[in-house]
Amino acid sequence: MNAPFASPLHRFTVTDILHLVEKGVIHEDAKFELVEGEIVPKMSPKGIAHERMKMLLTDWLVRSLGDKFWVMVETTLYLSKNTFLEPDFVLVSRKKKLVQSPVGADVALAIEVYDTSKAYDLGRKAGLYARYGVGEYWAIDAYGSGLRVHRGADPKGWTTKPEDVKPDTPIAPLCAKGVALKLSDLKD
Repeated sequence: MNAPFASPLHRFTVTDILHLVEKGVIHEDAKFELVEGEIVPKMSPKGIAHERMKMLLTDWLVRSLGDKFWVMVETTLYLSKNTFLEPDFVLVSRKKKLVQSPVGADVALAIEVYDTSKAYDLGRKAGLYARYGVGEYWAIDAYGSGLRVHRGADPKGWTTKPEDVKPDTPIAPLCAKGVALKLSDLKD
C-alpha cells in the first residue's frame, strides 16, 4: 500500500541546479555535490588538518607539475548531465584549452583530501571518478598517514586494485612519471 503523500525522489540535472542558483533558490556559495541527480551536502566544515594538507599539496603540485598541467583547486567537475563533484584538486593538461569547465575525460588526476569524508571519498566518489573516465584518483588522509591510489578508469569501476601508499613511499602520477610524491616530505 502506498503512503498517501509518498512521491518518488526528485532527481535533479546540472541544468536544474544552475537554474535554481540563478533564481536565488540555492545560494551560489552553497556547499554540495550533485550525484546522479541527488543533492549531497558537503561534509562538516574543513578542519585545520584538511586545510594544511591542501596547502602543502598545492605547493607540491604547482612546483612539480605546474608547467605541464593546470592545477585546479576546488573546481566544479561536471561528469554527466546529473552529476558534478567538487574535488580538492584536478589536473588538466595545459594542452587543453579551458573554454568550459573540465569533464571527466579531461582530468589526468583528481585528488581528494579526507578527514571526516573518508568513507564517501574512498567509496562513492572513487566509483564516480572511474565511471566518468578520470585518468587517476588519489584520496589522501588529511593527517598525512597515507593515500589510496586508483588507476584504470572504466564505466564499471577501476580496472586495477586500489593501492594504499604509506607516507614514506614515493608515488608518481601516471601523467607525470618523472615526478614522485612522498607524503612524509611535505613540509611547511
